[in-house]
Amino acid sequence: MTSIQLTLLRVLLTLTALNLGLVGVFPNNVSSHMLHDQVASFLIYCVIALIIGVRWLLPQITKEFLYLSYGVGVALVVAEVMFRGIGYFSLTAFEMIAFVMAFGWLLMLLDRIESLINVGTESEILANLED
Repeated sequence: MTSIQLTLLRVLLTLTALNLGLVGVFPNNVSSHMLHDQVASFLIYCVIALIIGVRWLLPQITKEFLYLSYGVGVALVVAEVMFRGIGYFSLTAFEMIAFVMAFGWLLMLLDRIESLINVGTESEILANLED
């Protein structure tokens, strides 16, 4: 993994974390409804950017996780269209569906990153033991 990939991954994860926090900072009331919706939408866009970029940002990722990621990305886009485009979902339903999918995927991504770190650490330990 190059330093550019790692930096981009860190930037996207940081933006995602900031947006997640800002969704809670701006309540969904009359005075800050638009700001709340903008931040929530940007949060989903950050997660979709991570999903699209995971193949290049983490080249060691498994194909199964990659397919799962694309499925979650498609489901998020469909939920967005059903909320904003068609008006089928209420705001509450959309936020719950999008949050569960996005946050669940982020937890799986962090688990995969931890696994990649552990594999690298185990390799280094074994190499040092052989020396």
